Amino acid sequence: GRSPHDIAHSVEAFRSLVHPDDLSAMVTAADAFAAGRPRTYDLEFRMAHADGSWRWVHSRGRALSRDADGRPTRVAGLHTDVTERREAEEQLRESHAALAVSEARYRALVEGATSPPLKS
Repeated sequence: GRSPHDIAHSVEAFRSLVHPDDLSAMVTAADAFAAGRPRTYDLEFRMAHADGSWRWVHSRGRALSRDADGRPTRVAGLHTDVTERREAEEQLRESHAALAVSEARYRALVEGATSPPLKS
């Protein structure tokens, strides 16, 4: 939803687009990568789309070169919109939960139907 030119080339501008609930994990991963650990990064977080919605982004990359302290000096990476996949995963989780409830109700009915009648 944004071109590279729409985002100022600063860490603060980029971070301002990250969902508040995901910002801490994203910053922790980015800071560790910038410090030279790990050698690559691979994480998912939500970012503000140009239309105001939140989109899930899979961000991954690696350092092409590093300074003497191991910090990246050149990085190649890719951001991929994975919103549809995340939504499908959520729908699948909801379907599994609904199925578990349905199975429990069915078992309760079957067990009740096969129990000997109560005598009074």
